[in-house]
Order: sequence, then structure tokens, then C-alpha cells
Amino acid sequence: MCAEAARRKCTLYDCDVRAAFTTATMDRELYFEGPRPFTEKGKCCRCDKSVEGSKQAGNLYYKEHAQVFTKKIGLERCPADPNLYRKCWDDGSFLYIGVLVDNSLILPSSKEKLEWFLTEYRKHYSITGGEPTTKFNGVYLEQNVEKGTVSIHLRTYIEQVYRKYVTAPARPQLHPTESLADSHEKFMAIELAKEPDPAMADKDYDGIVGCLGYIVAQGRPDCSFHVSWLQQFSTSPPLAAWQAAITVLLYLYHTRDSCITYGGRSDFLRCDTEPKVDKDALLHNSGLLCWSDASWGTVRSHGGHVITYMGAAICWVSRLLKVVCLSSTEAETVAGVAAVKDLRFVLHILDFFGVKVKGRVPLLIDNAGMWFNIRNEGVSGRTRYWDLWMHFTREMYQKGMLEPHKVDTTEERADIFTKAMSMKAIADYFKFRNDIMNIKHANA
Repeated sequence: MCAEAARRKCTLYDCDVRAAFTTATMDRELYFEGPRPFTEKGKCCRCDKSVEGSKQAGNLYYKEHAQVFTKKIGLERCPADPNLYRKCWDDGSFLYIGVLVDNSLILPSSKEKLEWFLTEYRKHYSITGGEPTTKFNGVYLEQNVEKGTVSIHLRTYIEQVYRKYVTAPARPQLHPTESLADSHEKFMAIELAKEPDPAMADKDYDGIVGCLGYIVAQGRPDCSFHVSWLQQFSTSPPLAAWQAAITVLLYLYHTRDSCITYGGRSDFLRCDTEPKVDKDALLHNSGLLCWSDASWGTVRSHGGHVITYMGAAICWVSRLLKVVCLSSTEAETVAGVAAVKDLRFVLHILDFFGVKVKGRVPLLIDNAGMWFNIRNEGVSGRTRYWDLWMHFTREMYQKGMLEPHKVDTTEERADIFTKAMSMKAIADYFKFRNDIMNIKHANA
């Protein structure tokens, strides 16, 4: 929604349904004991509307709200994401709505279309809002319609988490791991505690990792790998894991003004590729790119990908691969399948927004074996045991959805999603971070 608002140079608005979980009609007979002063002895109350806190409330509201949007207001529901709606008029005007529980993020072509929707919405629910969005689901938005940019940041939330978990003065961190030559090796060497660590007795490890996970998911892809790596120690965290989590938090606090900015750039690809990416098609597609990478050499490889649109990340993932890979090509292929699945979902969403993607979407990888296997059918001793799902990327290539492009390892943006980068590669880390978050343009 934010990237589309930047592309169309339109303003995002939001609204909220009051007491949403008490508005739906109960789908079964449900009785409860009423308050003593208002209920006669021996009698009970029948519940005609859903009750806040009941098991049925959320589901009933979700179903009834969808019926209101589609049957009564006349919106079209997205088949790929049932929480996305639209209405398009013959004169070219439009209205897109993304729903999160009882909150709606609205992208109208004009203020008149916004007022039309709010008027129709108020016929069925009591709502608040209707103003330009400055905060949605804990994420702050800064919109500049004239420049065609939308920035999202979590500055306030990061400050709250910092005050909660950092109780003593600490020096700023310029990197998610300690700024030492071997800090990345120590980070990757963290292991589960074999026995409960007494030093962790008074420390809320699940709490801090949960907060970091929210920050990463909402708008800080530069720490995706570090948080994903730390989440695996929740069952028996050692003190080293706690210290590493604090270091990540210190880095986020030091860079809390960094934000993702959509729009404001046209140089969507800043590296050479083989074969060359069609720059005209890339500009037409508003910089739609998919970067994918994986690490290899450990028992469990780590894979990651990022999809960029309007100059910044719209989808990113960093996680352990679910299979034990026997080669770097196999690890890259498994990670690539996850990337292509997300890319396919993104294409469905863009199609719902009326975006006509020109040509194939570039899939940027740094593994020659994977590049060859995608483009050529056949098997070898190293690939004949692969499961069918591992050929999904090739299938999408044959259907014309994507085009694999090789890039140099030092230019692979998804590299920061696969490992903790050393201080020797700190320049690459910041280059990748600034590119996928469009930080340079955001601060200009």
C-alpha cells in the first residue's frame, strides 16, 4: 500500500471501527448470567451480538465485515489476499483498502472517493479517523505527495524497547554485532545452553527477541538475519544470546532514524548483471526486483531473499532452510524457491492494483550452478535426487514469470539475510542496507 501510494503520488488515509468485536450477530444460541442488579433471579440473558473476548467474536466480525464490504458497499475482494479490497470507476478513479483487524488503510484517487467510502462505511459501523495516515499498526508514516515518497519508521517503538531492556548506560553500536574483528564469528558460534543458565534467571529473553522480531518484520530488514538467528535459542538461551540481543537493540537504537522510503529514485539497479537487465522494463515495472541468496558450509544452511519495488523492500525473509543441503547450489536453489513463492504472491497483489508488469521479473542470484539449472532442463549426479518442489523456480522461468541474472557476490543484496557479516565486509553491509531501504535518498 505504501509503495503504491508513492507510485501513484496519492495520500494514504486510515480509519478504525469502534468496539468492532461487539458488532457481529451471534451465529448460535448463547446465554450468560447478567449483572445481579439488572437481572431477575433465576433468569439469564440471551446474547444476540458477539461478546468482546469470546472465542467467536473475531471470526464473526471478520466474516460479517467482509460481507459489508462486498455485498453492501460494493467493493471487490482480492483473491490472493482476502484483506485487500478495491473499487474502480470508469473514469479512472479508484479506491484501495487494506484491512488489519478493525483498522483500514485507504488509498483513494481523490478526497471525494474517500468521503464516499467513509459515508458508506458509517451506515454499518461507528468509525473514527479518516485523516491522512501518520501511524498504522505501530508504524509511523511520513508522506510527501509532491515528491512521490512514503517513508515508514519505528523510531518511537525502538525507543520504548530500548528504555525497557537497556537499564545501564551503553555505548552506541554501529553494527548489529560487536564492532570487533571476530564479532561475527562469536555471534555465529552461539549455541543452546545445555542446562538453564543461572545468569538468565531474571532476564526476559523471549520478550526482547519478540520485540526485535516485530521491529524487523515491520520495517528494519537490515537486522532480519540476526533476529532470526537469535530466535532459535528461546527454549534454553545462554547469556551470550542475551548479550547479542542487547547489541542488536543498541544498533537499532543508534540507527532509529533510518527508515524505508518508497519512491524518490530511478536508479533501481546499481550493479552489473549477466545477462543485462532490461533497464526500460525495470523502469516501467517501478524497480520490481527479487534478490535471493543462501549460506552453505554448516549443518543447516540459512536462506534469505528480498523483493524491492519503488526503490525499497516490500517483502523480506531470513530463515534456516528446512532441508540439509549437500552443496551450495542446492542451498541456493532451496532459498530461491522460497523467494519465487513470495514473488508470485507479490505479482498477484500488483495485478490487483492494476500494475501491468512488463516482461520477466529479474531474479538476482550469485550462484552459477543455480543459474544454469534454472535455464536448462536435465539432471546430473548432483541433482537427480532433488524433490519435485525444488524445480519450482525453473517451472516459473519456463512460464515466463522470471529471468535469472547472475551478480557478483559482493553485489548480492540478499547476502545480509544469510549470515552475520564480518567487519571486513562492513562496507558491503551498509551498501546493501542503504540500497534495499533507500536510506540515502531518504536522508537527502
